[in-house]
Amino acid sequence: MARVIIRTLFALVCIGLGYTFFPAIRGSGESAVFANAGLAGAIYGLAVALLIIALELLFAKKFIQSVPVIMISLIFGFIVAKLFVDAMFLVPAIKTAAEQDLVLNSALNLIVVFVFTYLSVIVIFRTKDEWKFIIPYVEFRRTQRGAKPLILDTSCLIDGRIADILATGAVDNQVVIPAFVMREAQAVADSKDRLKRRRGRRGLDILNKIRQNPDIEVILHEAHYGSVSRVDEKLIRMARDLDGKIVTTDFNLIKVAAVQGIPVINLNDLAEALKPVIIPGEEMSLQLIRPGEESGQAVGYLDDGTMVVVDDAHDFIGKTAEITITSIHQSSAGKMFFGRIKGRERNDGRKRK
Repeated sequence: MARVIIRTLFALVCIGLGYTFFPAIRGSGESAVFANAGLAGAIYGLAVALLIIALELLFAKKFIQSVPVIMISLIFGFIVAKLFVDAMFLVPAIKTAAEQDLVLNSALNLIVVFVFTYLSVIVIFRTKDEWKFIIPYVEFRRTQRGAKPLILDTSCLIDGRIADILATGAVDNQVVIPAFVMREAQAVADSKDRLKRRRGRRGLDILNKIRQNPDIEVILHEAHYGSVSRVDEKLIRMARDLDGKIVTTDFNLIKVAAVQGIPVINLNDLAEALKPVIIPGEEMSLQLIRPGEESGQAVGYLDDGTMVVVDDAHDFIGKTAEITITSIHQSSAGKMFFGRIKGRERNDGRKRK
């Protein structure tokens, strides 16, 4: 309600300024002309007020990179409107009528300017991505210098590993957390399902952990994209607008973004790439925690969760043993290592190789 009152007062002030100062600008000694000039000034003032209010409503929630598009569109629209008005006044009947009636003259100018500036803004906004092909090196979007910003989605926050990755300092990209992602995480945290509620709260905890790290540049982006309903589509729109990368574990989002040419960082792929490279013959210390499927086997796990099966190690269960990797088994579920106790001989008296 307060905004409506402020906008109404602003429009009244513009009308009053136009009514007061436009006659003085036009200049005339006849009172009738002054009255018409005052009315024309009031119309101009109202038009300016409505234009400013419309721009405020239209672009209040848009990105700052929309400003150059608006300015170029308005300049182009004014130029075209000026040329159209000059051409229209070449018609004797229109020129005579406009010279005799100041209100008609002002109304014609106002309507033409409004129509052409509106059309210019709409057309350039709808075709802004194509202008770089019409005019070389011209592109109506922010040019990203340096590392591209990382845009986090809800699954990335719930997963939690991104906080540890950022805390290492190995990634110095700007981190963008969209407002609609925060709202989605909040909605999951408020779910009636206990598991979903725990996952949502974990996502919010990870978000706070990232924000509290002074070494991480975090931006909470307030873009709404009201015309788009699905969060995945909003993320893709934001990545395109900011020239950024989406960080996620959502398989469907990864596929859709790849189709549209949006760069994506899959946390699962990143974790797989960061696993240590282990080759047969390598020695390590490993805690054996349970028996294996075969007789005499013991099972332990690496720090990343990879299973290691050790032969003839039943007596080491519950202990930390020095082992030697003998082979690697790769399956669709991941890698699994096989090994033996370091220095332990076979039953036939020979050492394992």
